[in-house]
Amino acid sequence: HGDVFISTKLLQKAHASEREVRASLAESLRNLSTNYIDLYLVHNPRAGRIRQVWPLLLELRDQGKIRVLGVSNFGVGQLEGMRQAGLELPEVNQVEVHPWRHMTELTAYHKRHGIATMCMSPLARGQMFGHTALQHVAKRLGQTEAAVAIRWSLQKGFVPIPKSIQPQRILENAASDFDLSEDDMARIAALDTGYMSCKVASPCHELPWELISDAIPDPSLWGGGAKGRQKGKVATSATP
Repeated sequence: HGDVFISTKLLQKAHASEREVRASLAESLRNLSTNYIDLYLVHNPRAGRIRQVWPLLLELRDQGKIRVLGVSNFGVGQLEGMRQAGLELPEVNQVEVHPWRHMTELTAYHKRHGIATMCMSPLARGQMFGHTALQHVAKRLGQTEAAVAIRWSLQKGFVPIPKSIQPQRILENAASDFDLSEDDMARIAALDTGYMSCKVASPCHELPWELISDAIPDPSLWGGGAKGRQKGKVATSATP
């Protein structure tokens, strides 16, 4: 594809059967007018039946229809469940990670096992801008908070995927013309409150492996309830 890297996800409902998994990938290939996907992701652990679906996706990868296979919103317990079940681990885990949610245990697990951390919502959807000391780091550097958040992800060795349709914003999001000092990184380390900007998908990393390994978990167990909302409160303390 040259400079075009195509990534898409397996429909959550397609986990119900082998036929639906194959049909979902085939539909994506048709819609994208391509014969392979660069990065294909399991949408969420709550889709379930991981022990049945993952080997099928590996087979489709080996057939050349998928280049890289990954997951989204998986936690340490779920990845370790896959490993202990003898399943090949994903090459990528797309998860909400940003200056206000570092997920240090998970990213350390990724590093140990060669899994790339792809940062979903690397700007926390802008919900924390102006509320924390990141604004002071940005001001001193003459940068936007968005650029600093992305630069933090890059210096941590992560793959941030900010979303924008504005050409100028896309260029700014490259965050390639400055570096954060050790002091800057230390200040950002202090911002980690576990804040979730995505209250539905992000809590799913806590679902026990036993609930998702061979069955589709009950929707009432998906998270995003009171616990998720509590974590989602904006912290307003900002010291210069």
